[in-house]
Amino acid sequence: MWESIQYSRFIRDIRILMRTDGPWQWVIAIILAIFATIIIKALLRTLETHVASRLGRWTRNFERYHQFEDTIFKMLAQTKPYVIFVWILYPFVEFMYTNRQTNTISRAVLIVATSIQITFWGFYIVRRWRENFLSKKVGKDDSSVSALGLMSATLKGFIATTVLLICLNNLGVNVGALVAGLGVGGIAVALAAQNFLGDVFASLSIVLDKPFIVGDFIMVGTELGTVENIGIKTTRVRSLSGEELIFSNRQLLEGSIKNFKRMWRRRVVIRFSVPYSTSREHVQEIPNWIKEWIIAQDQLEFERCHLAQFGEWSLNFELVYWVKDPDYGLHMDLQQNFYLYLIGQFQKKHVQFAIPGQSLFVEKIPRDMMSLSSWKDDGNSEGVQRPAES
Repeated sequence: MWESIQYSRFIRDIRILMRTDGPWQWVIAIILAIFATIIIKALLRTLETHVASRLGRWTRNFERYHQFEDTIFKMLAQTKPYVIFVWILYPFVEFMYTNRQTNTISRAVLIVATSIQITFWGFYIVRRWRENFLSKKVGKDDSSVSALGLMSATLKGFIATTVLLICLNNLGVNVGALVAGLGVGGIAVALAAQNFLGDVFASLSIVLDKPFIVGDFIMVGTELGTVENIGIKTTRVRSLSGEELIFSNRQLLEGSIKNFKRMWRRRVVIRFSVPYSTSREHVQEIPNWIKEWIIAQDQLEFERCHLAQFGEWSLNFELVYWVKDPDYGLHMDLQQNFYLYLIGQFQKKHVQFAIPGQSLFVEKIPRDMMSLSSWKDDGNSEGVQRPAES
């Protein structure tokens, strides 16, 4: 009871001092604001260290909630002490009997300080989003880092511009004309730099969507090569012959891209032919010979082998199998081994490969047709030939 009385008298005395003219009201307000700033800053640090760690134990199995509460507590802990001081001092200034000019200045300081703090909070959220989400999604290579830096700078610029316009509007500045001017200027800049901006957005699409990354072997049109760098405007590819190919990022996304690095296994189609003179038994056995050999190879997977077509001069077979490893050198080695096996098997079974060509069959001319060559024209009828007289 006594403590409550003393406390009420202490508060009443402070109110009396703050309502009197003189420097004491400012001294008391500043001292109380400093004291409250220290306490609030300590409480925020405590929330960040102790409370956040305890909540983290409960939400550890829920990654999204854990990241959310961790971000909130750490963001509050980033609150600047001078901003807290301004927030606490402003009610004291409003409480005191001061002139209108002082109230106007204090309100402007409050708006500026709050805008600065909101900007810092926004920057911190962008940084956490980059660290927890984007870095895991796009990787940590040099090209991804440059694209992440561009995205972060763009978002931070947007946040700073938005907060600045809101701050100016609350300070009484006519923002409408400023926004209109920025809009017209932005349209002019966008039209002048549309090609560059198209490449920049294409770069962000490549980094986020990842149709390819640095080190992938790709095919663009008829060009083949290994991706060496993904820049803001261009992508650099090292071709098989050694020269550097430079593609516009927008050009890459507008066309088709073949990414051989993401080929988990390779599908191989082989066609060969035998002549029509090959016996039916051999034609029927050829797929079985091939199937037995492919099944015996650990790195190959048989799909099918058929007599696929009657050609103009041959019987055409089609073989399809899979190489379990995408390595091109291994594929060529296995294909060579298959060709050597097929040649040996055909030689062993006396089967020939078809050679492109055409056969001309000439029938024997009858004797009575040969006698026509001895006919002569007697001149009685045009175009009629008779046998010559013996």
